[in-house]
Amino acid sequence: MATVSTLGIEDLEAPPSRKASAASGLMAILRSPGGLIGSAITLGFVVVAVFAPLIAPYSYSQIDLTHILQGPSAAHLLGTDQLGRDLLSRLIFGTRIEAIVAFPAVGAALVVGLVLGLLGGYVGGIVDNVVVLLMDSVQSFPAVVLALALLALVGQSLRNLVIVIALAFMPNYARVSRALVLSVKENQFIQAERVLGAGRLRIMLRHLTPNIVAPLFILMAMDIPSAIATEAGLSFLGLGVRPPAPSWGSILADGFDYIYQAPWAVLFASLALAVTTVGFMLLGEALRDTLDPRLRGVAGWRA
Repeated sequence: MATVSTLGIEDLEAPPSRKASAASGLMAILRSPGGLIGSAITLGFVVVAVFAPLIAPYSYSQIDLTHILQGPSAAHLLGTDQLGRDLLSRLIFGTRIEAIVAFPAVGAALVVGLVLGLLGGYVGGIVDNVVVLLMDSVQSFPAVVLALALLALVGQSLRNLVIVIALAFMPNYARVSRALVLSVKENQFIQAERVLGAGRLRIMLRHLTPNIVAPLFILMAMDIPSAIATEAGLSFLGLGVRPPAPSWGSILADGFDYIYQAPWAVLFASLALAVTTVGFMLLGEALRDTLDPRLRGVAGWRA
């Protein structure tokens, strides 16, 4: 009896804490080359956006007509634009503009899409039909075309830009959430909760949401560079943030007018967009490999 009791106690293992799980997940991301590079680029993007006034050597709106269209030099590391403004400072402050637009827009798209997906997938019936019809209607328009039409109706402002991009990206989250809910709600622990008398709201918030959010965060990491590119495209067309706010798209638009005289603006703004996109995509792939158990073997084989 003593032996059985001892074996039973030794075999019991405490479940890993949330901190330990988070730490192991972070280490798994950093162990892969793509995850390490993506994390470094993403962290650098956030740091530059937060501390832009401290990092930028000049004000983004400081005009110096004696040094217009100047090439890279010791005084202006990336050169100047057609008004003599420092390109490095404008790109640094442009990072803050991109973060202010992309993060709230994708976050709002995730929250609204999650709510709609939960309602449509779990409640079903006419609610599900309305959600699917709404998503089909929004997704029938390309994101940029939809943003152009809505901005023409509601007016050009930073708040409206965030709302329009969030609306354009929201159907993806609603569809993924709905598909995941339809799969998870058939599990036995959900049926047990129903038998015990749990209401729909409790089941959706306490049991369905924690089991479907991981793929949504992966999708969010993938969509942030798309939101940045969408904002840059709208600013390039003159429908983004208002001048003199330095969006990467407006820097590109100004640079194209003088591309043969001074290609620096187009070159460095395009490079900033490309590096940011690659960083977030690598981080999203690393998150997918870490959070999706079906891909852990593939990730290990790649390593």
